Amino acid sequence: MPDTTTDHAFSSCKNATALSSLLTDSLLREWLAQMSAMGAGIAIMCPDLHLLHTVGIDFQPGAWLPETTAATAAARVVPGHPVAWLSPEEHHLACLRDWASYAWLHTPSQGGAYILCILLPAHLYSPVFLLMMHHFRRRLSPVRHTLSPDTPAIQDGLIGQSPAFLRARDIMLRVAGGNSSIMLNGESGTGKELFARAIHRHSPRAGHPFIAINCSAIPAGLISSELFGYRDGAFTGARRGGASGVFESAHGGTLLLDEVGELPLDAQAILLRVLEERTVVRLGDTRGIPIDVRIITATNRDLAQMVREHTFRQDLYYRLNVIPITLPPLRQRPQDIPLLAHFFLTSLGGSRMTAIEAEAMARLCASQWPGNIRQLRNVIEWGINFADGNILRCADLPPDLDLPDTPPADGQADSYAAWERRQIWALMQRYRANKTRIAQVLGISRGTLYKKIRHYGL
Repeated sequence: MPDTTTDHAFSSCKNATALSSLLTDSLLREWLAQMSAMGAGIAIMCPDLHLLHTVGIDFQPGAWLPETTAATAAARVVPGHPVAWLSPEEHHLACLRDWASYAWLHTPSQGGAYILCILLPAHLYSPVFLLMMHHFRRRLSPVRHTLSPDTPAIQDGLIGQSPAFLRARDIMLRVAGGNSSIMLNGESGTGKELFARAIHRHSPRAGHPFIAINCSAIPAGLISSELFGYRDGAFTGARRGGASGVFESAHGGTLLLDEVGELPLDAQAILLRVLEERTVVRLGDTRGIPIDVRIITATNRDLAQMVREHTFRQDLYYRLNVIPITLPPLRQRPQDIPLLAHFFLTSLGGSRMTAIEAEAMARLCASQWPGNIRQLRNVIEWGINFADGNILRCADLPPDLDLPDTPPADGQADSYAAWERRQIWALMQRYRANKTRIAQVLGISRGTLYKKIRHYGL
C-alpha cells in the first residue's frame, strides 16, 4: 500500500481535476500509450484513481499503476528504462534531482501546474521523446524542456553518453583552443571527421577554412600536387597558371589528413619538411610559400606498428601524434546505440517516424557494428524506407544486419584482421561480389573496400 502521508499537495482537488483535464488531450494520451508500448514506466501522480478511469486511459501491460506519492514513484525507477512522469505539482521535480538527465514540460493553466517529465536515469537521453512531445507542444503553451547540463547528450553534432565517448569528447574540448597537432585514432565510421570539425569550431581558427582530404582516395601520382600544389607546366596536363594544394587552401585554418597511414614514404618525407619549415613548395617550383595551418590527422591503422615495420616514418609519427585521441568503436559504447538510432530516426525520417519498437532496438543493441556509426545510420535509413507506419519495427531492418562471428577482444590485431577478412568474404558470397553494396553494409568507401580485398587476398 503506497505511503499517502507524504506529498500532501497531491490531494489538491483543483490540481488533480486539472490533471484529469489534461489527460483528456488525445495527443497526450496517444503519446503516453506510445511510451508504454516502448517499455517506459508511466508515473501519473494523481490521488483519485476514479479520475483516470473516467478519461479512459488504457495502457498496455507493464505500464505503471498511478502513484499517490512522488517518493513511491521515484523508488520504482529502474536504471536503463525511461520514465514518463505526470504530476500536478511543480515542486515534485525535487524528487528527480538525483538523476542525471531529464526533460520536462511545464504548462501553467487555470487549474494549476502540470509537470510532464521524461526521466532517463542511466545517462541515456532519447530525442524521439521530444519529437513526440512536439505534436502537442503548440496546444500546451508555453512549453519548456531542459536537459541536465551535467550530461549533455548532443553537442557539436557529437552524440553519446558512454564513458568512453565522453572521455574522447572531453579531451577534444580541452585541446581545441591550442595549436598542437592532433591524431584521431579509431575504426572506420567512428566519427573522426566529426571530431575534427568540432575541434575546428572550438578553436581560434573557427573563422578560417576547414579542409578535409582523404589520403587513400588520391592516386599515388597525384598526392604531391593535391597536397602541395603545382606550378604552370609542372607536368603534362597541368592547369595553366598552376594550382594551390590543400595546405595553401587551409591557410589560417585547419587541415584534416584522413587515413594518413596510406601516404607513401616519399610523400611522408615532403609532409615532414612542410610541417617543420611551415612553408610549402609547389610541384615544379623552388619558391617557398609560408603557411599557417593546424594539422589534424585521422587513421584506422596502427601507426606505431607501421613505424616498427618501417612503413611509416618515425619522425613524422611523433610530429603528428602530439595529442592522440582514441574514438571507441560502437560495440564498446552500447548504451549510445539507442541515442544514435533515435537521432538518425528523427533526422532522416522527420515527423513521419516517431519511435523504434523494443524488439528492433534490442536487435540494434545486440549487433556488433563493424562499420560503426556510419553503418548504424545506413541501417536506420534502410528501415525508414521500408517501414509501413511511423514506428520502425524489427521486420524493417535489413536482413544482413547480424553478420556472422563476433569481433575479438581489443589488442588482438591478428585475430581482428582474421575476423574482418571473414566478414568481407561472407558479404562477397552473399552479394555476389557487389562491391557497392558490400561497402555500404560495412560503412566504408569503395576505395577502402578494394584495398582490404587486395590486402586479404580475396
